[in-house]
Amino acid sequence: MSVNINNPRVKRTRDLIINAFISLVTKKGFDSITVKDITTVATINRATFYAHFTDKYALLDTVIVEKFSEIFSHKLLGEMRLNENTIRILILCVCEYFEMVKSICKCGFASILPLIGDKISCELYSIIYEMLIKDHELAENEQIRAQLVATMMSTSIYNVIYKWEVQNRPIPQELLISEIIGFISTGMGTLKR
Repeated sequence: MSVNINNPRVKRTRDLIINAFISLVTKKGFDSITVKDITTVATINRATFYAHFTDKYALLDTVIVEKFSEIFSHKLLGEMRLNENTIRILILCVCEYFEMVKSICKCGFASILPLIGDKISCELYSIIYEMLIKDHELAENEQIRAQLVATMMSTSIYNVIYKWEVQNRPIPQELLISEIIGFISTGMGTLKR
């Protein structure tokens, strides 16, 4: 995949592919989509598709990260300190992301959920780790602790919301948020030791 993503033609083609993919996922569900379906709707050939993405899973990964980043960047608006407010924003972003995926993937929502977990957890990890090292001038040996704390926080946030979503949201969102924040705040405290 040696395409110049800054080239306007490449960007237009990439957008065509992504929009075709989202349209197809909405209609058919992820499992039923083929690369041929995507190329037909995007009005491109297979070689063009493969110049941008290795397969439909790579395309899904790109869409996951881009859509989550859009939600996150709109909600955070420059707030890059790790505190209760940013944790709340992160939780709300994941909840909103699930809502968006559910509205797009009406066909096969349950089958796509396991595919997005690793990507969203990794995105959360990156955001949290960046905030941790920014907030705390960490010595080199403390960076490993920060990585562990970021891992625990990101996977906790994602996995709790995932379980909540799979169980059809058995408790109100505000209660979920306060439970997660209470748990996460304890993890943040371990960095101060």
